[in-house]
Amino acid sequence: MRHLLPRLPFVFAAGLIIASFGAAAQSPTPAGSWTQKAPMPAVRGEVAAAAVDNKLFALGGGAGGKAVPRNEEYDPAGDRWRERAPLPQARDHLGVATYGGKIYTFGGFTSSVHQGAGDVVFAYDPATDLWQTLPPMKAARAAVGVALLAGKIHVIGGRGLGAVTVATHEVYDPASATW
Repeated sequence: MRHLLPRLPFVFAAGLIIASFGAAAQSPTPAGSWTQKAPMPAVRGEVAAAAVDNKLFALGGGAGGKAVPRNEEYDPAGDRWRERAPLPQARDHLGVATYGGKIYTFGGFTSSVHQGAGDVVFAYDPATDLWQTLPPMKAARAAVGVALLAGKIHVIGGRGLGAVTVATHEVYDPASATW
């Protein structure tokens, strides 16, 4: 009996620790923390991302020094990815905005080493899985800032031809498809 008494506090403490780990593993993710989700199907950097209808889209990017035309859709409800129609042109560092259930892409480089800035603009409709070519930007560039304001898409700054940083500010009107 004498040998059991010193072990009882240890067993009790170990049981509390194991029980607390089990409760922590089953509790929801605490606010302000990160969780790991299913990885994209293809490894790449300089990816653009947009959200439409509770889905996340990873667009373009670079791998092995080259831009890629990938378009992948993430469904958070099932924590899974699927491939969608690729971009009409391989691009990385492209700008994106969403408006009216569509994803608009602006410019981008043709290689992931800041070469070949483009003026191309595309609209992607996730409902039909189709891309549309839109009027180009006035200035070719990549790594742009993009924001939606009062129904118009502002494309600001970036890097132009020769990888020169620019202060260009253009406004696209999706309703009239004009700059």
